[in-house]
Amino acid sequence: MEALHRSLDTLMAVCDEFPVSSREITMLYNYGKLIAILQHKEMLPYSTGEEEMESVYVLTRKFGTIARDIVLSKGEVGLAGFYELENTIEKQLNGHLYLYAKQWGLSVKALYYHKIKRHDKAIDFSMECVAMNDYLVSIGIHSLFFRSLEQYRNISRSWLRSGNWQEGCKVAKDLMKYLFNGTPGSLKGGIYQDPAVWRAIPYAREYYTYETFRAMVAITIRMAADFPDCPDMYTAIFEGLEIAPDTIERVIISNWLEVKNTFRKRDYPLFVENFIEFMNEPTSMMFDLLKISLFQDMQLLIQQGDYPRKEELLAKLKYHLDEKLQLQENLRKDISATNFALNDFNSHKQPLNA
Repeated sequence: MEALHRSLDTLMAVCDEFPVSSREITMLYNYGKLIAILQHKEMLPYSTGEEEMESVYVLTRKFGTIARDIVLSKGEVGLAGFYELENTIEKQLNGHLYLYAKQWGLSVKALYYHKIKRHDKAIDFSMECVAMNDYLVSIGIHSLFFRSLEQYRNISRSWLRSGNWQEGCKVAKDLMKYLFNGTPGSLKGGIYQDPAVWRAIPYAREYYTYETFRAMVAITIRMAADFPDCPDMYTAIFEGLEIAPDTIERVIISNWLEVKNTFRKRDYPLFVENFIEFMNEPTSMMFDLLKISLFQDMQLLIQQGDYPRKEELLAKLKYHLDEKLQLQENLRKDISATNFALNDFNSHKQPLNA
């Protein structure tokens, strides 16, 4: 206990000096535009040319409008516009262009059922979207790999929101293992058994991996706030996750996992030491959610202990959470619900670094 108190004295002395996160990001390209450019290039051979592809985009962009209306709706929401669009697509498109448009619709339908809390149906339509993209990726449209991955993120979220913590965390854990290491676990589909698919677009995969990792951290924070009795989701999702630290982002994530693990092992003096070291390293704002999670662990440790200057240290932590990490703003955004694979279909016409 004496060692812990000395560690907390050090934290008290340095807490005010933790640097504010940088607005710069280390990923120097626009993921959404990269995927849109690749999708356009890969789909073009299955069309009669640019004009027909543009007609497909005109239709599929409407799914984005419907999805936005579903997300923003505060009251009753229906699928009348969706079914009208679906009928139009069935009449106007054939072959691979039809399948390409259809898979967008399936994810929107899954979103609708998630919104009205029919999580079983949301999972059904997400899995149908996985199956359709499995075929499209297998014929060489590799950029749709991320659409399939996105469905598994949504499936995990639907399981968790339905109260099935075990299944939701299992899907999330397998998704994390696959994204970082290429091991499929319970993920269904031939593409997950093919190492060449995992290696096909490494720059996009890495970006998507980091964003999905952040989203999973966000959902552990969000679910703990909404459901105080929920189980330890960190252990269920992240425990045992091995990451080769061969990028800046992977190093930061690996370090975060190590700090979290020392807290779970109840090696509290080492946890405080690792916490201070992690917070002293300047990082991008994209990692603020990771910091928030660690700050909340630290708050719990101090609240449950008998540190003599408990209230003073808790006030310092709260100030950092509120003012430097903008806790409420991060919770309001709910990054766990963000769809990173929903791209602007005009992006293929714009510079990649714009």
